[in-house]
Amino acid sequence: MNIKDTYLGFTENMKPMQKTRTEKTLDNSIRHNGNVITNKEFILIKLQEGLTPGIEEDYYYYSRKLQDYTKLKTDYRLKDQDDSFYHITKTEYNYALYLLDNNFLDDEKVKEFIIAENNRLLQLAQDEFNQKQQEKE
Repeated sequence: MNIKDTYLGFTENMKPMQKTRTEKTLDNSIRHNGNVITNKEFILIKLQEGLTPGIEEDYYYYSRKLQDYTKLKTDYRLKDQDDSFYHITKTEYNYALYLLDNNFLDDEKVKEFIIAENNRLLQLAQDEFNQKQQEKE
């Protein structure tokens, strides 16, 4: 499935700067199983494989750079049933929750949303074109 050009409505109601930062985070590339994919594709794949988003409060670890333990922080994760996990950012965590809440784990629902989104964008472009034509007349 190709979701490279869509955020499945996740960034629609955000302010412009927040939207740009969020989209940049989700568009960062990572290597997974020998393929280069975006973070949003990685999140969707892992959710479809059965992982769940989770939070670990008061998380700390030993940092060689600091030569000491880090301060307590909140760690966002994609967890498996066998207690293995992937560290993710808060933005990716919120995106995972959004995908679960809107049932975007189903490929058919994602395809329907992408088609509807493309139709809406085409209609907006057509309306803008018609408005410019009327202004010229």
